[in-house]
Amino acid sequence: MLQYILRRVVVAVPMLLGAMSIVFFTMRILPGDPCVAIMGDQATTEALADCTKNLGLHRPLAVQYVDYLWRSVQFDFGNSLRQGYRSASTSPACSRTRWCWSCPARWWRP
Repeated sequence: MLQYILRRVVVAVPMLLGAMSIVFFTMRILPGDPCVAIMGDQATTEALADCTKNLGLHRPLAVQYVDYLWRSVQFDFGNSLRQGYRSASTSPACSRTRWCWSCPARWWRP
């Protein structure tokens, strides 16, 4: 049984990495600017430049990808555009409880 579980985990890791890679690169290939989508068409160029810097879109694609993978391992999926708070680790449910499912990943820092 343990061998079966280990085999499943070994197969799941590359599949998850592949799915995450497809999502990341698809989002970068699609036309449109995320800052324009967030701020609207009436945003000034200075505001768009500030948004681009805050989101880290000014950095090279490889750096963005590694940062995306590293934050995903830590269960840090960024700010929720709908709810307005950081998802997973600082959601209201996690702030009211002592333990959260993402806490162990946050403790480990290389």
